[in-house]
Order: sequence, then structure tokens, then C-alpha cells
Amino acid sequence: MKSVYEYSKSFLHKKLRMLAIFLFFISAILFLLCKDSILAYCSNIKNISDIEQELIQPQENNHSNLLKYIYNMDIELITGSYAEFRTQDNEVTTVYYLTPVNQKSQYLTIVAPKKYIDQLNHMEEAFYQSIGKSDKKYENPVAVVGGLRLMDVEEKKAALKFFNEYNDQSVTLDNLSEYVSPYIFTIDEMNNLSISAIKYIFFLLVTFLVIIFIIIIILLFKVCLYPFYFDKKHLRLTNDIIEKEFEDIQKISSLCIGKQYSFIPIKQFLRIFDHKTIIWIYAKEKVSSQGISYQVYIHLKNGKKYRIYKGNNKRSVKKMMNVLNQNSEAIVFGYYEELYQVWKKRKKQFYMYLKDTNMI
Repeated sequence: MKSVYEYSKSFLHKKLRMLAIFLFFISAILFLLCKDSILAYCSNIKNISDIEQELIQPQENNHSNLLKYIYNMDIELITGSYAEFRTQDNEVTTVYYLTPVNQKSQYLTIVAPKKYIDQLNHMEEAFYQSIGKSDKKYENPVAVVGGLRLMDVEEKKAALKFFNEYNDQSVTLDNLSEYVSPYIFTIDEMNNLSISAIKYIFFLLVTFLVIIFIIIIILLFKVCLYPFYFDKKHLRLTNDIIEKEFEDIQKISSLCIGKQYSFIPIKQFLRIFDHKTIIWIYAKEKVSSQGISYQVYIHLKNGKKYRIYKGNNKRSVKKMMNVLNQNSEAIVFGYYEELYQVWKKRKKQFYMYLKDTNMI
């Protein structure tokens, strides 16, 4: 018969606790690795047109503020592509474009992944074909989302080379920022993570946190609430057993031994042992500088082992073992190292082993 304490220490309880700890650490690691991107995803998506002035004339203390958001942008015009990255099979995968901003007086670099290249190339071609014509027809705007990052030195040199080839102004690296924003808008990407990956990580974190919350509620119910609301039939049965055994009970140390059951208090709970389930009882002696101490153990049919006494009263040990031996139907009495090794290897099959070897 299981007590509330045993129930709270069940296999499921331990597995749920381990799962909650594991998910918590995975969530913490994911959040720390992708903190900026996740916080940006949780924030409101801003429109790039609202910060065009800041893109061209950024303030030093405003860099981090601009980089921590996800933006949406309707690309209406591409004036040229100035760099390409290719895979080994020579297929274009990423292209750098320039798009006019701030009333078309300056330019912002757009980094486009493969799936947008065809649309932006058509837009670029339409722009160059419209030069010198009164009827300027461009492609439809391309609606995108993405993040901002600062240009590195090589990207600035590539933008400078392209800008000087197609413009009359004398532009150097020192004054490039007057014409081309030091920021790059990366379509479908932020902090080297795709927007879809950020979305997936966010929902993964939310799922993990919901699971952890549910596990905590379950564990709190088992440990804190269950003792007050657990099965009334179990309570009635426990009380009936105690009342039935009370007249014949013998108290030896903290163990109360009846004819059919033994009781031992553990914390605020009462553990009940049915004598029919006890198959082995033994005492172990330990000698130390403080003297001789004793421990009494019982093994049950289900393969579990319990310590029912720890102390230095030899008389209590002998009496406890004798009374249990008298009140139990089938029991191995005394410690045998060979038996203990068998139990360690075959805990759940130990009872059948004792029966097969005619020891009980």
C-alpha cells in the first residue's frame, strides 16, 4: 500500500522533474544565444520609412537602438546591384542592391536572398530602361521584412566603387555616409538568423515554457495539494488498518509493529508495510570511532529496500527483527552477501528467485 510520500516520490514524479529541468536549461540556452532576435520579434515591427533620416545621419548612441528591431519595407525602386555572392556551382544566392531613401537623396543597401533576386532584378532592369523616358514604369513594390546591421569595411569599399562608377560626385570612404547609409537592410534576416528561424525559436520557447508551467502545476499538486485531497477510500482503509492493529501493536524505536502491518512515520506522512510483502530482513553493524551502530533493512516483493531502523540499541534491533520474523509468512532472516548481490542485479525478479531456490 502506497503512502502519499511514496506517491510523491514515484517514477513519474522524478521523470517530470527531470524533463522540466532539461527544458528549462534548453530554453535558457536558446534565449541567451538569440536574445536580441527574440526580443525584436516580440516587439512591434517598425516601418523603415519612419527612420529614413536616422539611417543617413545616425547618432553614435543610437546604433544599438536601431539594430534591435525588425522592420518592414516596401521596396519601390532599385537603382543597381553592386555585389554578388555565389555558390560553388555558380548559382547566385545573395545580391547587394541600392535603393533610394530620404526623398531619393540618399541610398540604402539591401541584401536580398535568392528568392527575391528575380523580382529585384526586374525592378532594376525597369529602372535603367526608363532612363531618359518621360513614362517611367517600374515593377510593383516588393513587401519585405528584415533587420538592420552596420556595413563592414569591404562592403563600404564595394558600395563606394559602384557609387563612383555611376555618379558624378567625388566620393571617398570618409564622406560615403553622406550618400550611402552605413546600415544594411537584410531581407528575411536579423543577426544572421532568418526571420522564420527566429519565429520557430520563439514558438519553441513558448511551448517549452508552457510545458514547464504544466509540470510545475502537476508537481505542486502532487507534493503540496495531494495530501489534503487524496483518495478518501485510501484514508478510510488506512484508518481501519491502524484501528484494527492498535490493540496488538508493539512500538520498537520509531517502528510500530502489528500482526499484519507495520507503521513508520516519515516526515509528516505514515509509511505502511504489509507483512505479506516482506521477504527479507537483516541488520548490519557498523563500527566507528563513536562506537557500534546498527541499521535494519527490509526487502519487499516489489524489489524495493527500506531502512526501518538506525541507531546503537542492539536490544531494539534483535527485538524488531524477531517480532517481524514472527509476524511475516515467508521471510529470509539475516544478511547474506551472495543474496544481496543477486538483489542488486535482479531487484524486480528477486522474489521469484527466492521462491525458485526454495528460500521462502
